[in-house]
Amino acid sequence: MEKIKIVLAKAHEEQMENSDIQQEVVDVQKFFDENDFPFKEGAVFFVILRGNYEPIDKSMTVAGVFVNHSGTPIKALKGSLHIELKENNEAAFRKMDFQFPPEFLGEIKHKEGFIMHVKVPAERMPEEKRLYQATELAGRIDDIQVIQ
Repeated sequence: MEKIKIVLAKAHEEQMENSDIQQEVVDVQKFFDENDFPFKEGAVFFVILRGNYEPIDKSMTVAGVFVNHSGTPIKALKGSLHIELKENNEAAFRKMDFQFPPEFLGEIKHKEGFIMHVKVPAERMPEEKRLYQATELAGRIDDIQVIQ
């Protein structure tokens, strides 16, 4: 099993003093240590951890990890994130464009992953359900541009 080291983006490193952030890093590292991911060489992946739907503003905060499996360090990252519910074809999430410049990202080495929380507008979601596990969500990144 391949080991992925969980890190924080440079802009979030000072948050490691926060005990909740420390615990999240420990929990996410444990999740990656206990699961095997079929990462292909030469790419960047997004692994969904969970989603929290907020019906008042019709959005879902998705927690996930961008994993560098490109073979070289990454200093900046740009692309589009697509999220969907696996069991509900009615629900729709807006495509989210992202851009992590060098001053935000720092340097993410090969086989490192950084945690991100992304708020995604959502439509036609079941109102009664708020928390979604990784197994209930699917995600992919497109139009990925990497600066190494």
